[in-house]
Amino acid sequence: GWTAGGFNQAPGLDIVVLGDSVTFGVGVEEAERWTEVLEESLRGVVPEARVVVMNLGLPGYTFSQMARCYEHVARLYEPDLVLIALNDISARPAAVLQPADGSALAQAMRRTALYDFWQRSVLAGDHPPGRRYNKGERAERRRVKAIWEEPFAPAHELMWRRFIKGTAELAHQISLDGSRLVLIPVPAFVHCRNPGGPRLGDRLGVWAPIQDLARIDSFGATRKVMDPILKRVQELGLDPDLIWSKSGASEDYLDSPWARQSLFFLHDPVHLTPKGHALLAAEVFKGLREEGLLGELPASAGD
Repeated sequence: GWTAGGFNQAPGLDIVVLGDSVTFGVGVEEAERWTEVLEESLRGVVPEARVVVMNLGLPGYTFSQMARCYEHVARLYEPDLVLIALNDISARPAAVLQPADGSALAQAMRRTALYDFWQRSVLAGDHPPGRRYNKGERAERRRVKAIWEEPFAPAHELMWRRFIKGTAELAHQISLDGSRLVLIPVPAFVHCRNPGGPRLGDRLGVWAPIQDLARIDSFGATRKVMDPILKRVQELGLDPDLIWSKSGASEDYLDSPWARQSLFFLHDPVHLTPKGHALLAAEVFKGLREEGLLGELPASAGD
């Protein structure tokens, strides 16, 4: 489950963060996650203020699951800010598989984000050991796979319309609850590899009616770090898709000094390294200040 702590009743700044495996911190220590680094940064500028950043990220979470998490969990804490960390596939439907047996526990487990993450990212075969997918499940897996490969294809327009509508409704509810929603498009290696390609961070700024929601995009800062590394790869005549790969031997293709600078794991380019988390935290911290969203802190926080 979650690794978050809780809020208390003392005055201060309470922030809830919803997200998927990146926010959950796959591959890094808890203290290295961007949410913990952000909390330390906020505490550092105003040590006399109480600041809590609650991480409610879970591997495999989709936007709809994040919205339900806010409704049933996060809003109970009455946070001052709600940060939602999204990627290009956050709008996909949550995978729900029919259990092999009819037990209530099996049905409950197979409807969780963690089970979805396990199916997509851990199990290597076409089906779990001892169990095969039925026809409907195979069709669903093909549909989700298509979203992963080309999330902004015309075939997925309805999915994004639902995402826009859901985001607007969630922002309205959060506002009624006395808080404010901030969208955090998480940088991805595929964007650094193809910077001119479609990206959720760009589209959030033009999609009505959510284009005016607070948004913090760290892609520019991410490129400043990754572009020189990718240029070095090009100079060496190497293939980035073989270096940043889940093959397990990717680090052999790039000099260690350059490899250590990467914001994405070479063996798992979907997830951020500690450096990547630190950069994301710094950009979110900067964005919160520039957007004037730290009003709950004493005035010295904005000096």
